[in-house]
Amino acid sequence: MSNLGLGVMIRMLGSNAKSVEAYSNALNKTIREVKLDGDVLSFDFTDDTHLYVQDEGQSCCEHRYLNDDGCGFPYYSGAVFLGIDLGEYEDITSGDEESHQQQFINVRTDRGVFSLSAHVDHNGYYGGFSIECSA
Repeated sequence: MSNLGLGVMIRMLGSNAKSVEAYSNALNKTIREVKLDGDVLSFDFTDDTHLYVQDEGQSCCEHRYLNDDGCGFPYYSGAVFLGIDLGEYEDITSGDEESHQQQFINVRTDRGVFSLSAHVDHNGYYGGFSIECSA
């Protein structure tokens, strides 16, 4: 991955212990509801706990967002959360446009996998992703 933004690089230097703890605590829990709230993938579990997944790599002059492409979230109510796998980083810039990258976020459940894509639009001096979890 080239042209990492300062926000991504700083987050790479720090500890991700809180993110790992939030993720680990959510494993094997039953999903009450999953939804995309703005740029945060939100899980509400039947034990009244939560997991939030988002790209925390924001730097200065870039635009970050998540896209669910019609995942059919209601289908996953009642499913067991088995984990998240991050896909490979892709540069999908075309022509004379500003730089555009995406990374897929694949959520595994006992009912199958659904995918979202994280996107960042920037001028070529930023980029990269810092997908993190919180409770």
